Amino acid sequence: MPIRARSRILVGAATAALMSALVPQAGANSASARESRPIYSYDNAVRESVWVDTGLDGDRDGRTDRVAVDIVRPREAAQRGRKVPVIMDASPYYSCCGRGNESQKKTYDANGDPVQFPLYYDNYFVPRGYAFVAVDLAGTSRSDGCDDVGGRSDIQSAKAVVDWLNGRGRGYTTRTGTERARATGWSTGDTGM
Repeated sequence: MPIRARSRILVGAATAALMSALVPQAGANSASARESRPIYSYDNAVRESVWVDTGLDGDRDGRTDRVAVDIVRPREAAQRGRKVPVIMDASPYYSCCGRGNESQKKTYDANGDPVQFPLYYDNYFVPRGYAFVAVDLAGTSRSDGCDDVGGRSDIQSAKAVVDWLNGRGRGYTTRTGTERARATGWSTGDTGM
């Protein structure tokens, strides 16, 4: 089975598992049952980029590699101090080949903030109270390191981002800077891939 097909199956299965864990199943008491509904504004969402330290030096430049993490999350939840779960897609294909049926790529505004992501995850899940995180795996697009599809650096890239989302990793506001970025103020740490 091609990597793309396996990725879609894994993402779909993980997303379904995360949603079923967070939303009671049909037949639950209707007074306590919750349903994922689009209640947040996608157009008003917080959009930002963070670079997460992987702890590896795949390109052997003497610095640990940082992977680019583009985030879109509900602004209203942030304004209310509510933390949200994350849907994460880590891919080597965001810049070279694109993602989805039309080989879509991420786009950015003049400040470098993400504007649009491939596929439908962000515009479906953000209005329903989830953050969407698109990760450029090590050595691809805006990330440091060497491309190692399916190898150690890919696994460590994704793990480092999940650790950062849970307050266990280091993230930065720029690719080479020292100003720290933290997800603990907005992320519940629950992450579906």
